[in-house]
This record gives sequence, C-alpha cells and structure tokens, in this order.
Amino acid sequence: MECLQPNPERLERRHFTPHDINLCDWDQVRDVMDRLMNRPIDSAESLERYFLDVCDLTSALTEETCRIQLAVSVNTADETARERYQHFMARILAPAAETLTALDTRFLESPYVKELDGERYGQLIRLLHTSQDLFRKENIPLGVRDSELSDIYNALAGGLSVEFQGKTRNLSEMTNFQESTDRTLRESAWRTVAACRNEKIDEINAVYSEMISIRTRVARNAGFPDYRAFRHIQLNRFDYQPEDCIRYHDAMEQYAIGPYLERQKKRKSKLGIDVLRPWDLHVDVDGNQPLQPFSRQAELVTRVTAILDRIYPNLGDTLRLLEHYGHLDLMTRQNKSPVGFNMPLDETRVSFIFMNATGQHSDVIVLLHESGHAIETRACIDQAITHYRHTPQEWGECASQSIEMLALDHLDVLYPDPAIRKRCIIDKLDSILWSLIATARIDAFQHWVYTHPDHSDDERADRWLELSHRFPTGAAIDGLEHLIRWQWQSIPHLFIVPFYYIEYGIAQLAAIQVYRKVRQSGFNALERWFETMRLGHSVSIPELYRRAGLQFRFHGEFAGELIRFITDEIDRIESC
Repeated sequence: MECLQPNPERLERRHFTPHDINLCDWDQVRDVMDRLMNRPIDSAESLERYFLDVCDLTSALTEETCRIQLAVSVNTADETARERYQHFMARILAPAAETLTALDTRFLESPYVKELDGERYGQLIRLLHTSQDLFRKENIPLGVRDSELSDIYNALAGGLSVEFQGKTRNLSEMTNFQESTDRTLRESAWRTVAACRNEKIDEINAVYSEMISIRTRVARNAGFPDYRAFRHIQLNRFDYQPEDCIRYHDAMEQYAIGPYLERQKKRKSKLGIDVLRPWDLHVDVDGNQPLQPFSRQAELVTRVTAILDRIYPNLGDTLRLLEHYGHLDLMTRQNKSPVGFNMPLDETRVSFIFMNATGQHSDVIVLLHESGHAIETRACIDQAITHYRHTPQEWGECASQSIEMLALDHLDVLYPDPAIRKRCIIDKLDSILWSLIATARIDAFQHWVYTHPDHSDDERADRWLELSHRFPTGAAIDGLEHLIRWQWQSIPHLFIVPFYYIEYGIAQLAAIQVYRKVRQSGFNALERWFETMRLGHSVSIPELYRRAGLQFRFHGEFAGELIRFITDEIDRIESC
C-alpha cells in the first residue's frame, strides 16, 4: 500500500510552530502557545485550522521529548543527557501542561465544535474530554517526579553488568548462555544474573515504592479510589473494564496453563532430566547448539527486511527508511537501557527502533516485532490529528505480534535447513502459550499492587511469588524462592509504563486470528488489515477490529478456541 512506502517529502511538516524555535527555551514555547490561545476563532473552518496548529505544536514538543528520552536510553551513564531530560520535563513540559490543556478546552468549548464532521472528530472529542476530566494542576509536579524515577530505574537497570568467563558482560549478553547445551554453564549464568540483580533490590524497591505512592496520590487528586481505576481511564480503555482483565487472567488459567505444562513435561523428558529448573527453559530440547543468524546490525536488518518483503511486497521499505535516517540502534552495549521499543516521532513521522541484540534468533523476533510497530506508524502517517497517529496498543501490539507469526512461513531467508525452521516454528508457538500466561501474571501483579498501595516490600515480593505459582513456568523453584520473588524488578513496563501489559495478551489473541485468516485468504486478509491500520485511533478499538475482520474478545471460550488453534498447530508441525 502507498501509505507504507517511504516518502521523504512527508518529513518536516511543521507549519505553525517555527522551525527555528528552541523547544528547550520556555519563553519561546510559551510565545507560540500564547499566539494560539489568542487567535480569533469565528467559524468551524477556523476552529479546525486552530486545532491542526495545536497538533503542529504538540507534534514538535512530543518529538523533542522522544529525542531527549532516546539520548538517555542510548547511554544511561550520560549525565549531560540526563540533566537535559530533567530540565525538559520540569522546565518545559510541566509548565506547558496547563496551557496545552487550556488549548484543548478552547477547542471543546467552542460553539463551532458542533459544526465539525462528527465522523471525523467524534473520537477526538472523546479522547480530549477524557484528558480534560483527568487533568489536575497539582498532579503536574507529581508527573515530573514520576518521570525522574523512571530515569533512575533506567540508570540502575542499564548499568548492571557481571564478570563471567573472564569478561564483563551486561545482562542482555548473559541471556545467550541460557541456550547453551551445557547445563552447568546455564545454571551458573542464571545464578550470576540473579545475584547481580539482588545487589540492587533495595534501590529498585525504593524507586517502585515511591512510584506507587505518587501514582496513588495522582489518582486520588483526580477523584479515583485507586491508581488502577485512574490509569484504566487514562489509557483510554473505553471498551473494556478492569473486570475484563481479571476474566483474561482466569481464561489463561483455564485454557493455557494445562497445554503449556504438558509442553514443559515433554521438554523435561526430551532433556532427560528429573527436574526442570529455570535455567532449562530456553535450551534446545534436541541438544542443538544456539542459533546465531547474524553478528552485526547490518546483517540483522538485511535479513529481517527480506522476511518483511516476503510477507507482503515492499513491506520492508519501512525498515529501509529507518535505516536511511539512522533511526536504528539495535545492538547491545554497556550502559544502554535494557529495553526494546519502536518510538514514533510525531514531527518527522519516521519512528526509531531501539533494542539490545546479541546475535540470537530471539533478536530476529524482536526486530520483526518492532518493525510491525514501525509499519503501523507509517500506515497512519497522513493522519493530521496527532491523537489519531497514536493507536491504542490493544490494536498496535496486534501489528507487531502478527508480523512475528506471519514471518514463520518465511524463515528460509535465515535457515535453508527445514529442520532448523521446524525447530524455530515450534519454539515460537510454545512461546506464544507462555506469553499469554506471563501477561496474566504481570497484569494481575499490577492490579494487586495498585489496589493495595500500602503494602510493604516483602508483601509485594510475596505476592509475585504467589502469582508465580498460579501462573507457573513449569520449572521447579524449590530453594530459589528468595531469588524468584524479586524477578518482577526486571520488567521495565512496571516502572516506565504502568498497566501497559494486558495489551500483549489481547493483541496476541488478535494476532492468532490474523495468522489464521492469512492462512485462509492470503493477501486479501493482509490488505484489509493494512487498510485498517491507516485509521490509527480515529475510531474505537472494537471498530478497528471489526474493519480488519477480527473479533475484539480476549477471554472465555473464544480465548480457549484460539489457544487450541496454537496447540493443534504444534501437534501438526511436530508430526510432519
């Protein structure tokens, strides 16, 4: 589709906000906002132009925010970047928040808003009203502190390293050893990483406890009983409730855990061990050495681009565009934030992919995942309203996880040997079962944390341990409980984007639907899906799903049906 093709003429579209403005200078930013606030609005047409210019300003500010955040992620030890980040959050975004809210209010309260096209602006009005309802001036400094704490967590996590086999390694590099066929080596690596994380337990606990306190205050300031209720609305979850998330947890317990544990029994049997342990979960069950499909970033990009082109003609152009603009930072290194993301840049409208590759097959999957996000970002590039370019993640994660699954039919780009491809496909399908369960565990943990905000550090750790029994990996953790109970500290979402996790489960079930439809209808299903991507957030989540030919259902028997599809696929492929 045309919207998925690179077109540099779309870049740098700033119309209202001058290009020579220093976005880190509050006086200059305030001047632009004042000009907007004082502009006459005397018709529906002038109101529309006014709001598009507000979008022009917010696009410039959000991209500046993203680039400043990127500088901190690229090198968590860069004090200059950190100081710039803290300055921007406290001295620019914080004072701008009240005026930006006032600009939105001016739009909503205009008598001409009723004359605007309801189909075009209805969703925007809904989103803006939600933001207005939640805004409290006293929450601005609390948001600044929350951002500072996220930065502290990033620095703590990004700075972790160990001495292992005569070399200093970051924790991303240590994951390689979990695929080693040497069980003693795997255990040693696992325990070394756990011991390293244990050194930061108290510091990370302090960060998270303060975050919980701040977020609870934010919610109560806005009139909510707890942060869960507040955050659910803040994330624009109009179409489902916290109770639906709990139903998802129950569905995974009912439909996913049984088949998954059966798979883990087979793993134990094939490995020929009496007890499956946490360091036995990623090694190849047939004793094959870890796959290493690339060693350099250029190789990774070339191969993933080729897979994308196989999925749909020229789909890899999005990744090529990011490479052209230098918007790929893929390989791991010391003091790099231990996360992976696709960051949409609102002004230039070319996103940035960031990850920590070490040469493993799993890195290919991560880049495919983030490429799915980048493809969706490109798909809604022509949405003039900034809010519509930021899709709800219940839909956005569908793109990334569908690309992961669709790539399974094109792994010959990486591996000519059919036996290796079979191994990769089965591993991926097994990992889907686990991801559905892990999502339930992490989401359930957050529900408890924020509805019991006065808990102690030990109570929080105990709750994680309880959920590890409810949503098990299949590995015995006897004697390791003192390490397992703190594993939640390695999940960056808990700190940086609270409650962003159930989306992975919702979207994984949608991705299974996409994969199944493509099997049935080929390119026709993909074209319908891509066409729907162009809508961004201009319609509701259920409407996005409907237009793509999918069902927005993520619990109950429908979830069970999709899980059975995956287990049937595993059985079919293993029997070949």
